[in-house]
Amino acid sequence: MTGNARTGVKSSVPRERINIDYLVSRRPIHVNPSLCAECGGDCCKRYAGAAHPSDFGRSRASRLRNIRVALESGSWSVDWWEGNPGGCRGSGTAYYVRPAHVERRWPGSVRDPSWGGTCVFFQEGKGCALPLRQRPTGCRTLIPKDGRMCKHPYQDGKSDKYHAAVAWWPYRKDVERIVEEVDARGSERSMEKS
Repeated sequence: MTGNARTGVKSSVPRERINIDYLVSRRPIHVNPSLCAECGGDCCKRYAGAAHPSDFGRSRASRLRNIRVALESGSWSVDWWEGNPGGCRGSGTAYYVRPAHVERRWPGSVRDPSWGGTCVFFQEGKGCALPLRQRPTGCRTLIPKDGRMCKHPYQDGKSDKYHAAVAWWPYRKDVERIVEEVDARGSERSMEKS
């Protein structure tokens, strides 16, 4: 039996089986256009917000299909958390999907382990090119604050990247396979052009 120390609610679901993607996807969407316009999109210029599996569909099959389409578009990338982010069963690298950065570290690959960069969907003077409900979970849940100190709603103090890694953990092998296939097709297309 696990419990929430803040609310005192007991749960019979073991902690590692609680679907963080479901919990995060149900959070309110935070938007404050005047505050965001005032700062000029600093968060969008520093690091693209992480997507969660639920951003790509309801079923596992539709999510994997839509992830492939997104990665093939060139506007999305795969980043990762080195090793197990904690609280997850198994071992491996915790891959997660996010919008690509304009300043890609590995051109020609959908892999982008950058420490920061400008989101490809950011438009100077206009903000995000994506409709509100199509933005990644990491962007929709970001809480705008005065003084450019926007923050994520997580009570544990851990980063958006950490929470995305946990949400994507059950998909890590599928995402790795899709990345290999998309990168291989991209290499084939590059060789055909030359």
